[in-house]
Amino acid sequence: MVEDLRAVGDQDPCCQGMTLVYELLEDFRYLGLRDLTWRAYGGARHEILNETNRDEIQADLPAGLDGHV
Repeated sequence: MVEDLRAVGDQDPCCQGMTLVYELLEDFRYLGLRDLTWRAYGGARHEILNETNRDEIQADLPAGLDGHV
C-alpha cells in the first residue's frame, strides 16, 4: 500500500532545483514512512495541473490514487 503520494514539477522554483523535494522525502523516511511514491514531471513548474503537459499528469492521477483507496 502506498503511504504517501507526491507529484512535483522538476522546474518548480519553490523546490530549489529539487533539493527541497529530496529533503522532504528524507524527513518522511525519518518519521517512519517507507513506501513513498512520487514523481517529478519534466518541464512542469509549481501548479502541475495547469501545465502544458497536464494531460500526462491527469492520466497518472487515477493509478496513483488507487493505492490510497
